[in-house]
Amino acid sequence: PAHSPPPRLHARRARPSTCTHAPSSSSAGSTAAGATAGVWAARQRSRSLLEVAEAGSGSRGGAPHDMAALEEGMAAMEVLLPGPPAFVVNLFAMKASDWATVLLDTSSVGRRIVTLKSHYPGLNLSSVFARRPMLLLRSVDEIDKEAAAVKSMLSKARSAERLLEAVPELLSPKFLLSCLATIAKWHRGSGRAPLEILESDPELIYRAQTMDQPLEPVYEDEHGNLQVPEFNYTETRTEWQRHIDETRYGGAPGPVIVHSYKPPDPNAPLQHQKQ
Repeated sequence: PAHSPPPRLHARRARPSTCTHAPSSSSAGSTAAGATAGVWAARQRSRSLLEVAEAGSGSRGGAPHDMAALEEGMAAMEVLLPGPPAFVVNLFAMKASDWATVLLDTSSVGRRIVTLKSHYPGLNLSSVFARRPMLLLRSVDEIDKEAAAVKSMLSKARSAERLLEAVPELLSPKFLLSCLATIAKWHRGSGRAPLEILESDPELIYRAQTMDQPLEPVYEDEHGNLQVPEFNYTETRTEWQRHIDETRYGGAPGPVIVHSYKPPDPNAPLQHQKQ
């Protein structure tokens, strides 16, 4: 067949344009959206601070908090926690009176931040406090004690800071111990350590809570020792349970490892005890 020549891409040379084109509709739209978001954030900030100020009145009709002092505290918090995410007063996560306590004493917040950073230098505290602002109300001694305990319990983790950033609730030794015991029960006989499973899928805990799956209880005695009950699973197995045991786990499930944590002696090195 005859070879047809390729199509001509330009019938004629385009003349240089001397006019200035207006920005495209997409760029104009994104600029407008950004401006709208900024206005909304500023309004939300003002409303939140106003509610925090009014929390000073309380039920006894006291005077509201000084708005100028709250604004100063807000500016200080934005410097202490630059993000991401940007610091905001989230009234859904913590009540207004507690936010007033935080904003009116930012020097204490700074000490809490330094304490946590001493244990987890690479931890994004902006993200942690955004999801768990109640930490801002804990004493420095409590934060130091619990951070040291969690650090000991996560000593074999690949990246403790990444795990804590994904699930900030794990900064509580009691909650961390409950999660490890629960995962050990769920995955009994799998041959995998509970911490390994948790690190590979941190969202596992949130999914379980969404589905109303209870976590194992953790008990604390008068000395502050934490203990979870031992599960031997000696109850009668049904046919389908035995089938899963034999096909997936190669026989009857073994006992779940018992986890416990004893607060350390202030004069002794921190240790994680297992029984």
